[in-house]
Amino acid sequence: MMRNCPVFVKPAKGSASIAVSKVYDRETVELLYEHEDGLMIQEFLDGQEIGADVYVDMISGEVVSIFTKKKLKMRAGETDKAVSFKDERLFELIEKFVKEAGYTGQIDIDIFDVGGKYYISEVNPLFGG
Repeated sequence: MMRNCPVFVKPAKGSASIAVSKVYDRETVELLYEHEDGLMIQEFLDGQEIGADVYVDMISGEVVSIFTKKKLKMRAGETDKAVSFKDERLFELIEKFVKEAGYTGQIDIDIFDVGGKYYISEVNPLFGG
């Protein structure tokens, strides 16, 4: 068995949670990779999923706005039900991450709260749906 299982195996250029597999062992990961190109492995994070819509000024590189929401219900990779919330500790993490990574414009960040600690999962160049 792989260390750090389960994991998600999904297309690197995927959309709407299509062809996403939660995988529990190394053999299955290897099988998926033998039959499909362009896959990536993402750590499985068991916690509250959070979406952050962030706008970063394209000239100054400064964060203009952060909107965070706890995702309560998902369907086909889109949030069906969510509740907005503010957490200064999370906002500071997002600002630091965005500046260090050099993002500008509109971005959607997927974050997980696992036992009170935030983990950034992925970033998309759009506002979330």
